[in-house]
Amino acid sequence: MIASFNNTIRKGFPANSVPPPILQPPSLSAGQFGFGISGLPNLAVNIESSTNLSQWQVLSPYITLVGGTNYYSVSPNPSLGAQFYRAQVR
Repeated sequence: MIASFNNTIRKGFPANSVPPPILQPPSLSAGQFGFGISGLPNLAVNIESSTNLSQWQVLSPYITLVGGTNYYSVSPNPSLGAQFYRAQVR
């Protein structure tokens, strides 16, 4: 929702909704795949992975975000093929 008061544009969210966490661009290092998660402080999220986008497995069942960007890394299993990741609000 965007509102304009006093010639100022403000962006907000309705009181009964929570903006989703945002995954930052991934980074790669030796055997690791990592990404950042940005969201509201104290927002609880699950990190999930899938190989087919229809069945998701929880990798990290409960992460509480702090201010700024929180970083998370995993060790992909190449034998599974393509792997997809998402952060779900818990």
